[in-house]
Amino acid sequence: VGKVISHHCRQEIKNAAGPLQTCSGHGAGAEAAIHAMYSIFQQDDTDAVLLIDASNAFNCLNRQAALHNIRITCPLISIYLCNTYRKPSKLFMTGGNVIYSKEGTAQGDPMAMPWYSLSTTTIINTLQLNEPSVKQVWLADDASAAGKLEALFKWYENLKLIGSKLGYYVNQKKCWLIVKSPEIEEQAKRIFGKSVNYTTEGKRHLGACIGSENYKKKYSEELVENWMSDLETLSDIAKTQPQAAYAAYTKGYKSKFTFFMRTIKNFEEFLLPIDDLLDHKLLPAFFG
Repeated sequence: VGKVISHHCRQEIKNAAGPLQTCSGHGAGAEAAIHAMYSIFQQDDTDAVLLIDASNAFNCLNRQAALHNIRITCPLISIYLCNTYRKPSKLFMTGGNVIYSKEGTAQGDPMAMPWYSLSTTTIINTLQLNEPSVKQVWLADDASAAGKLEALFKWYENLKLIGSKLGYYVNQKKCWLIVKSPEIEEQAKRIFGKSVNYTTEGKRHLGACIGSENYKKKYSEELVENWMSDLETLSDIAKTQPQAAYAAYTKGYKSKFTFFMRTIKNFEEFLLPIDDLLDHKLLPAFFG
């Protein structure tokens, strides 16, 4: 039933969530978020990018607040969600003990992601209203924002305040501020204090990376090095089990290359060792 409702209401869900929450059914949402924030980081009026991590986000969602808000943001799916979540579900344990699921979304529920994405729109819209100069983009609970340091700090403080009321708790130990220069880093430390981590190099962002060219090179080379090791092992397996190795490569591995080529600029430059290994080890192992 959840799958049918999610499919039937997908356009209403996307319209209600808006363009800044990319997990609400927008095609290639992660790629859109990556390219948007990378482009904003390159702009002259951007001092830094702030990457936000939330603690146990889906399980901490304030269920009562979310059920109230969904009636306003997307009434079409509200009846189903209210009927599903208005009372705690029982989780039975060996020995007869019972744990009540009172907060968050249920794992395996097809409506969990649409509901969570819509529950964050209250946070997103309020932040945008309070700090319009800060540019933000979200993928479920992974938020990123960019702008001038002072405005970015106000946005960050507002996020912690608003988010805590709705079950979105910022994990300060895993939040990173990516700044463009050591001078800006010193200024950022005076403004943000110890509430975030700092780097002038770069950080991983939704599977890709954001930051300096040196960091992109290091990150890409580490990826390729790990892939080389995996493909060497797969080539050895292919000598005796070519069909299994072929299925593992085509169904579970080659999509990695596609994603990074679409999200990291000029990533194909780092793939030459992979090309060589495929041509001279893996393909001959498949076909002789």
